[in-house]
This record gives sequence, C-alpha cells and structure tokens, in this order.
Amino acid sequence: LIYGGYLWGFFSATFLIPLYGGLFWKKATKEGAIASFIIGFITIISFMAININSNMHPAFFSVITSGISFYLVSMHFYNKKGIHNEN
Repeated sequence: LIYGGYLWGFFSATFLIPLYGGLFWKKATKEGAIASFIIGFITIISFMAININSNMHPAFFSVITSGISFYLVSMHFYNKKGIHNEN
C-alpha cells in the first residue's frame, strides 16, 4: 500500500500539472510543462530520500512546487514571446 502511494504520488507530482495545465490554461507553454515535470520529480525524490516523518505525503509538497513552477515559468515565457500580452 505504501509503495502504491509513492508510485501514484510520483505520477501526480510529475504529470498532473503539465497535463491538465496544458489542457485547460491558454497561457501554458512547453517550457512551463518541462520545468514543472523536472521540479516535481526533484522534489518528490528529495522528500523520499530524506524520508521526513511527518503526516504529509511527499506528493503533497511536490504537486504544489510543480504547480508553482508551471505557473511562473509559463508566465515568463508567455510574456517573453509577446503572445496576447493582456496587461
């Protein structure tokens, strides 16, 4: 059961935000998806390696950092390309 939790946590940390962000957010960029995947992967591997004994699953922190990196990197490249700058 613990192994399954870590496996699904890995998939949610790496694929959830880029997949749904790319589908439902018009300002999503390829660079944002790649950064989100990498940051989510690094975060979940780090929390698994440290093995912090807390009540929170490592995927919780990983999905949050993945989402933040997806948003920030996508906005940076979206504004840099000048595509429909709505400010």
